[in-house]
Amino acid sequence: MNRDEGDGAGAVQSNERSSGPGFDVIRRIPRRLCAVSSPSKLAALRGALAAGLITELVVEETLARRLLELSSAASAE
Repeated sequence: MNRDEGDGAGAVQSNERSSGPGFDVIRRIPRRLCAVSSPSKLAALRGALAAGLITELVVEETLARRLLELSSAASAE
């Protein structure tokens, strides 16, 4: 599926579930800021971190503590 941006730049490749640049394009951006405040986004945050998509992270304290707990538990295994 292609999506036309409407700016004359042409079509952007996308699939049925997502759109936008691929991970390889994102990783070429030197600084990639991610801000997360909802604990419901923890799984998505962990996936983005594991994929190397984030260089700068801003999270609220409860989410940060939960992320550290999960990281510590995974390291202990």
